[in-house]
Amino acid sequence: FEREGYKFVGWNTKSDGTGIAYLEGDVSYSIDNDMEFYAQWYKMSSTGSENGYEFVDLGLSVKWATCNVGANNPEEYGRYFAWAEISSKENYEWETYKWGSPDNLTKYCIDSSAGPMGTIDDKTRLENSDDAAYMNCGKNWRTPSKEEYEELLNKCVWKWAKLNNVQGYIVTSKINGNSIFLPAAGHRIGSVLTEALYGADYMTSDLSSLSRFAYSLHFCERGYLRFEEFHRMRGQVVRPVLP
Repeated sequence: FEREGYKFVGWNTKSDGTGIAYLEGDVSYSIDNDMEFYAQWYKMSSTGSENGYEFVDLGLSVKWATCNVGANNPEEYGRYFAWAEISSKENYEWETYKWGSPDNLTKYCIDSSAGPMGTIDDKTRLENSDDAAYMNCGKNWRTPSKEEYEELLNKCVWKWAKLNNVQGYIVTSKINGNSIFLPAAGHRIGSVLTEALYGADYMTSDLSSLSRFAYSLHFCERGYLRFEEFHRMRGQVVRPVLP
């Protein structure tokens, strides 16, 4: 199938993509009764660029980048970052974490869970100097807040699909019909990439109520879309936004 500016990603039993999905590339299905199917498309074009990085206007409070930090195409995973770090590395462990250990955190510490040696500074959101999106993409790019991801969840239709044979979610605005693709990039623990192809943890800019954790948006192919308190030292992907 061809449609200028769009990529065919499969079939669905509802026109808005919220029904039962039948992904492109699957071999066969047994259907007992007459059914009506709708072709599902991903809009490939962006609506603008900033500092050389393309974005899509979903009609929300921020504009969303078309790719993760370090990726050149929407389906690429990109680079992985520990929370409040701006460079990728080989091992994502507390021993290699820039801001200390669970009982001795030296920045972004709001409670005694960091132990008696922790430096309580009451910082709860990434500063620009510790923001992987800002430091790698520049200009006004930054890591989304938990609130901005909540808006993305509530004002868009999320459909599990494949883009160029990579699984993830097509996120389509209920406001203007524009879309972004979030690949199932998994996350890194130590030197191991885990859950890739089946799920992902996308970094937010917000610290959890326990200082050793920060919030991430977690999803998987079974449809779970929720916020998790994610260990700060683990590697996550970042999808930048613009104000």
